[in-house]
Amino acid sequence: MCSSDLRLAIVPNGVETDSLVAAAPFDTDVPVVLVAGRLETYKRVDLTMRAFAAMREGARLVVCGTGSGRPALERLARELGIEARVSFLGHVSEAELRRWQRTATSTVSLSEHEAFGLALLEAAVAGSRVVASNIAAHEELAQRLGEGDDRMTLVPSDVGAVAATLDHQVQQGRPRGLPGGRFDWSETARAFEAIYRSVI
Repeated sequence: MCSSDLRLAIVPNGVETDSLVAAAPFDTDVPVVLVAGRLETYKRVDLTMRAFAAMREGARLVVCGTGSGRPALERLARELGIEARVSFLGHVSEAELRRWQRTATSTVSLSEHEAFGLALLEAAVAGSRVVASNIAAHEELAQRLGEGDDRMTLVPSDVGAVAATLDHQVQQGRPRGLPGGRFDWSETARAFEAIYRSVI
């Protein structure tokens, strides 16, 4: 039975802001493009690699994650002639991932589907720019970051468009300042508390 005064509250996921901000960036002499996640077909890391190979700007591609697609991606790196500029790190600790998120100029996810772009939100909070496929989950994240925030760019599944966006982000460099604490898990907890109090 439905109530006419039924209310719906949506409380978004948060991230561990303190650990992200406290992580020490790696020393690097070139901009870093980061991919972090499972290496499976639907993640379309191959598209990211083709776009990286087409970039005009010099950069290093760091891939954190494991999956059945890794051997094919390593072959693709050789075929594209970018093997020396791509680092497949496999599974990394949370602490090391945080450091790469604090290092990266751009973080990329061209996934075909996601429930939520958690790794991208982490990257944005850590101060990385974001390039993401224009799927619903990523559109929601872009809205959370706010209109006019140039940290995140949604792109079609096109090598040229992704390469151009990465070139632009590398030219811009990492954003000045961080998005702030509004994405912290403590904010999520307070939102749940307010909901519980309203119905008690």
